[in-house]
Amino acid sequence: MPDAVAGLIKVFADDTKVYSSVVNEQQHQDLQDDLDRLCDWSRKWKLSFNASKCKVMHFGQNNNLSRYTMLDNEDDYVQVNPVTEEKDLGITFEPNLKFDKHITNCVNKAQRVLALIRISFDYFEKDMFIILYKSIIRPLLEYSTTVWSPYLKKDIRRIEKIQRRATKLVPSMI
Repeated sequence: MPDAVAGLIKVFADDTKVYSSVVNEQQHQDLQDDLDRLCDWSRKWKLSFNASKCKVMHFGQNNNLSRYTMLDNEDDYVQVNPVTEEKDLGITFEPNLKFDKHITNCVNKAQRVLALIRISFDYFEKDMFIILYKSIIRPLLEYSTTVWSPYLKKDIRRIEKIQRRATKLVPSMI
């Protein structure tokens, strides 16, 4: 499949991503040609893409929001749906690459799990709580931080607030 596309392509299991920098009409046409070649490849190998699940996300501020089409299962051209957020391998991407929704999701999930832990135990020993925190809550907050590393003070504060709430559950840790 990578040989069928002139641009950049990434394939993971049944997930395929084609991406390119598009700043002029020629680059837009090149990306559309790549999508057409992918459709030809999929027909040849009888591994069709579900055009209704295909999406396009435009990154950057001065983007002309180009439209793209693909062939569906009935060989009709359909427009690829533009989206403003996409979850990929557990990370929510946004066009501005600030990861605000992703951090909100992580913090909310960690708060829910912390609340479940709080109501599930009557008494916390320091060692037991550290094991619970490191094995359940911290992975929720730290998953793929190399991709979305919090750099805004507001995001860092939101994550640290969970850590402070967690340590307040154990009187000997205050």
